[in-house]
Amino acid sequence: MALRRAIAVLTLFALSACATTRFSGISQTSPKLREDTIAMLQPFFLAKSGCSKISEVKADIPSLPPFMKNSSVSVFPDKPLGERWLVMGCGTQASFDVEFTPDGKGGAFINVKLGPGSP
Repeated sequence: MALRRAIAVLTLFALSACATTRFSGISQTSPKLREDTIAMLQPFFLAKSGCSKISEVKADIPSLPPFMKNSSVSVFPDKPLGERWLVMGCGTQASFDVEFTPDGKGGAFINVKLGPGSP
């Protein structure tokens, strides 16, 4: 019962953090997928930085050629896509490599690992 309560509290905490997170940069994610990804990153960011609130995310697609970063060109929707998210909060930051793999049903699997520049 205590475990369920803890999971519920963490879920509500993560969802409330998403509502106030500024998002900028280049991303192929929808607003809903961004919210889900921020909620998924919350415990990783807390463990890495000691900060319990993500205030800002800056996204980039490292594999995208520079000339395409200023256009509205889409990548293939049925292929995995890697993005680098710089997550900030409480005066600290951490970089995460986030991979989105389409699940074939309109959603995506999200894979997260610590990015470069994050010791």
